[in-house]
Amino acid sequence: MIELETPHGPARAHVNEAEAPVATLVLGHGAGGGVGAPDLKAATEAALAVNVTTILVEQPYRVAGRKSAAPAADERESAQLVGPQVRDHREPRGVELPGRRG
Repeated sequence: MIELETPHGPARAHVNEAEAPVATLVLGHGAGGGVGAPDLKAATEAALAVNVTTILVEQPYRVAGRKSAAPAADERESAQLVGPQVRDHREPRGVELPGRRG
């Protein structure tokens, strides 16, 4: 697990390393969800099957133990800030950061 800093508190990156990684995919959970959500588990299994490492980012409000989501603007800001931090922890194989920007 990687601790990531945001203005809204720490986030966590849960790394699922592929056996012979060819790429890295970073995913986050939905509002009120968590990194154990069924869709993220399925995506992780599918990615690992094709040697893609997954990093599941746990938003700061979940790390703090809150169940209700932070305001959307706070979540977007946190998501934008964790991308570069995750890249800093990976080899230069490439990191894909899907999702909304801005």
